[in-house]
Amino acid sequence: MADEGMFELYSDVNNKLKLDRTGDVKKDVNLEAIESAIENILLTRKGERVMRLEFGSVLEYYLMEPLSEATAHKIGLEVLDALSRQEPRVEVRKVEVVADHRIGGYQ
Repeated sequence: MADEGMFELYSDVNNKLKLDRTGDVKKDVNLEAIESAIENILLTRKGERVMRLEFGSVLEYYLMEPLSEATAHKIGLEVLDALSRQEPRVEVRKVEVVADHRIGGYQ
């Protein structure tokens, strides 16, 4: 939630359509808005948005791929590409994805 007197540089409707104390859809501001946008990009399948077919990522392609460093590298490249192309408010310098066999997934 924005602090009183805080300048709103970025704002957007909350992705999860949470309500604020007045019953309106909550507004995400500044860092919260950017975090929501990143989540939206990464969790939306490319081609899912009818009027914006290039929006999103193809992370779902890796759901059934072997748990390996090669797949981890491909996931990292997809995250880097998706955010670099679609979120101009951030500069992605590095994405590190590590295969973790203890949890059967990636970190």
